Amino acid sequence: MIFEKEETKKIQRVALYCRVSTEEQVQNGNGLDIQKQALLNFVQSNPGEYILHDKNIYIEEWKSWAEKEKNKRPILYDMFYDAQAWDFDIVLVWKIDRFFRKTLYLLEGIEALDQFWVNFKSVTQPFDTWNAFWKMMLQMMWVIAELERELIKEKSFM
Repeated sequence: MIFEKEETKKIQRVALYCRVSTEEQVQNGNGLDIQKQALLNFVQSNPGEYILHDKNIYIEEWKSWAEKEKNKRPILYDMFYDAQAWDFDIVLVWKIDRFFRKTLYLLEGIEALDQFWVNFKSVTQPFDTWNAFWKMMLQMMWVIAELERELIKEKSFM
């Protein structure tokens, strides 16, 4: 008789991070309630993969992506503090730009989470930072997205 080791998949403790920075985002259907519900639906649609505790839902209202300092985005820094305390294994966002829009800040944020073995994942975009290929793709796409934003700003000034 041959015995095979039964694979057990570790249930990941999840944190949800939602953010809006403008009234326009709310009007365009990107509000906090929509983001939170999409994240909750994702967790619930993957039973046995994730566990969520209410204390690990982080909601930041009317905070600009450019505001990186602790006093400007206190909920974000509460989340980083909890990551350091190993309160969760993965941070889920609705879209990557809800975390940071500037490439440097995004990569610094992901690196900060990575130091504590915390994964970062978007539920609407196929990125998982524990996968080396997607981590590279994320960096490349974000450079292009930042270029696009800068070109739009240049056109606006002309």
